[in-house]
Amino acid sequence: MNHTCFYRIFPMGLVLCMSILTANTCKAEPAPYDATLIFAGSSIGLPVLVGSAAKTIHYSAVVPVDDDSSFIQINLASGKGSVWISDLKLMASSKEGPLETLLEADFSGDDMWTSMFHVVDLKKIGVKYRTDQNTLKIDIPKRMDFPWDVQLCSRKIKLETGKTYTVSFNIRTTKKSWPVTSYLMRMNPLRFYASSGRDMFIETSRLAVSDGVKVISPLLRFPWFENGTEKDFVFAGQYMDRLVQELPQSQFLLRLNVEPPAWWRKQNPKELLTWENGKTSQSVCVASEKWRTDVRKHLKRVIGYLESRWSDRIYGYIPMAQNTGEWYYPIWRHSSWGTMNHSPVFLEGYRNYLKKKYGTLDQLNHLWPIKLTQWDDVTIPSKKTRQEAKLGIFRHPQAQLPLIDFSEYQQVAMVEALENVAKTIKQSSKKNKPVLAFYGYTFEMAGLKQGGPSTGHLGLERILKSPFIDGIVDIVSYTDRGVGGTGSTMVPIESIHAAGKMVYTEDDTRTHLSALDAGFARTTNPIQTRWVLSRNLARSLVHHNRTWKYDLYGQGWFHEPSLWKNLIQQKNNFQALGSRDLPHDIAVVVDEQSLLYVKRGTELTKPLLYDMRYALGRMGTATPSWWLLKDLENGVVPAHKLTIILNAFYMSREQRQKIRASFEKQGGTVLWFFAPGYLTPQGPSLDAMKELTGLTFETYQGTPEVQIDFSSSQKITPWLKDFNLQSVAWPKTLVPNLAIIPKPGVQILGRYYHSQKPAIAGIQTNGFKSIFWASPVISPQALSSIAQAAGIHQYTKPGNVLITNGQFFSFTASGKGRHKIVFPDISNVHGVEGKIANQNGVKQLNIQTQNGEHVVFWVQPMIRSTPFSKPFQQLGESLQ
Repeated sequence: MNHTCFYRIFPMGLVLCMSILTANTCKAEPAPYDATLIFAGSSIGLPVLVGSAAKTIHYSAVVPVDDDSSFIQINLASGKGSVWISDLKLMASSKEGPLETLLEADFSGDDMWTSMFHVVDLKKIGVKYRTDQNTLKIDIPKRMDFPWDVQLCSRKIKLETGKTYTVSFNIRTTKKSWPVTSYLMRMNPLRFYASSGRDMFIETSRLAVSDGVKVISPLLRFPWFENGTEKDFVFAGQYMDRLVQELPQSQFLLRLNVEPPAWWRKQNPKELLTWENGKTSQSVCVASEKWRTDVRKHLKRVIGYLESRWSDRIYGYIPMAQNTGEWYYPIWRHSSWGTMNHSPVFLEGYRNYLKKKYGTLDQLNHLWPIKLTQWDDVTIPSKKTRQEAKLGIFRHPQAQLPLIDFSEYQQVAMVEALENVAKTIKQSSKKNKPVLAFYGYTFEMAGLKQGGPSTGHLGLERILKSPFIDGIVDIVSYTDRGVGGTGSTMVPIESIHAAGKMVYTEDDTRTHLSALDAGFARTTNPIQTRWVLSRNLARSLVHHNRTWKYDLYGQGWFHEPSLWKNLIQQKNNFQALGSRDLPHDIAVVVDEQSLLYVKRGTELTKPLLYDMRYALGRMGTATPSWWLLKDLENGVVPAHKLTIILNAFYMSREQRQKIRASFEKQGGTVLWFFAPGYLTPQGPSLDAMKELTGLTFETYQGTPEVQIDFSSSQKITPWLKDFNLQSVAWPKTLVPNLAIIPKPGVQILGRYYHSQKPAIAGIQTNGFKSIFWASPVISPQALSSIAQAAGIHQYTKPGNVLITNGQFFSFTASGKGRHKIVFPDISNVHGVEGKIANQNGVKQLNIQTQNGEHVVFWVQPMIRSTPFSKPFQQLGESLQ
């Protein structure tokens, strides 16, 4: 994610893929891991370092195709200061003729050079320039996010097949070391004919491949032909040949951009993503049947070309479209234009979806609160309608059913588009090649501005049933990912595995080799980089994921031999230790359907889903598994000691009964958040909440609550003795106000600050323990206490990040100093990388760490989950 600026100029990148942890998490004894280390990056050329002394940059390329839309680009926004450029020219030569100067800017007098070259993005940051003595001076007032934010670009140049083109210029700067990149290139389709520096992808790939990487994933931009010609295939083919030559032992997982080209968008403006004000962007409307048909034809040509030449070297495919190629609507673009999906083709798709769902107009009118005389009366909801919520934070299941149906179709349209592309690739490739997709960011999308339903990423359940998609690409979450962080997931991992699909985790850590202002928890030195990459690898290992390391902007984030040697060493050390599943201690459950009933925005979902991963990753107990509610309903989720259900707001009676029956049968403890079962197909229901949780609820009027107080709770609650909390607060008021009605057997644990009505309580009910937590916020300490009450062992104090499968342990310290890890039984400890000394017959391990330091070790015998019965009894005593 967060590739928006990058897409203005550069492709998402050339990616190495790492096969890790292929075991299905539902099996008791998974197969041994085949861990192959990974790299991801972009083929855009290494920067050339320029200083105060004049330097000549000079590069050449033999052009394989005729091209009348190419240009020279020099990227300059690598720092604050001044740059001087002189003697800038483009020359051409052929076997038959002499060297010819095609373009020359001497920067002399009256800015005549601007007819040949011009500075781009002047107004954005206040760039100024002047010419003097055949030299162009450019003053840049501050460093930008990306080097290409300030460019010197030439006019369009006509290139001829077979000729050698050479770019040359002199440059100096006010800094001792200023990175500069320059290209002979074109857009639409994007091609880099030559660059001032060596190919970043090839150079970094060599480092990785030499240490054992076997699968490489380049992004190939194949031209989408207007007239059916395939002459431009030669350029992409030339690069494939180069990859084969440079990396002869590698296989290729190919990324293909399936968004339509400029000529198609110009001819088909009504097929594009349309905003409420009628404006369109470059993204196609995923409901467009014309695009779906045309992209199939395009892909059949492309896949046929690839398979006919390199089939034995192609491992699989990743189709890419929509925002940053990750199959979600561009929800943070053009916010002033209103809401999205107002195009006629989206309306047509929505009407067809309703016809399929309801069958007849009479059936739709029977359920909808408005009555239609014809299908053409169905319209796209306005921004005002989309922002409405008649039940506080929730949409009314009956009164707002048209809006809920529309929100559901936004997911369906995206999934249909993805499946259409995946099916075409699958059917056009040989040997049933795997097809992967970026999708299902249920936790991450909950924190984005418009909320999950606006993204189109809430159709994972359907994707997991598709025979055309073999794997899901996850990304290390952008929240709490740095030194000392959790590095959590975006997707419900274990549900994906349970469906027989692969999970690949993209790790685009901003290493110490990235720019100082690269953001997103950049590491500051090689030691911190090692800690973060090691932690991310460990998390992938215990969840049986596969993963790749990704140099997102192709600027050398992983271009260091020692970094790869460390990664390879970690892979070799880790891979033999992750052969068992996570213990069935803690399951975290998320519901896609319920998110369709939440008000547009993030007041509830950001703290409850997006931010919650901070606390879930810092409990100091067993590592949670991550599931969809539908799998819990269908009996796919094994019995766990503690099941944490985050957002089960909407359920039918059948769903409630199935979930309740499973807990009564399996036992354990269930932690419910905010409003479990509150919404039914008929509307809100407190009786439904009682049926699900065993607790009795009331709603009340009064001051909206944002805080829960523990000071007045009953002091006889032994399993809350370590809370050390006076209150828990959340950022915004949430309605409805739901409180527990005290009944015999109910243990009140916390009360609202203003009303003093019970807000947190637990009860033993028909074979399981049920705990209700009204706030969307909880601390690691509170989660730890609840986990211990559920009979789960506490390894380390809350706040530290512990990742373990009971044999392999990954420990990230929350602070500098001495930390202890306590085992449930006498264990033999084996250090993995030298930090931990081997110790036999110990109950406790003491570790001295720096803040954020990451250490790994493994234990014998494996620590396995204990039966439910004993902790179950203890918890019952504490709640009664």
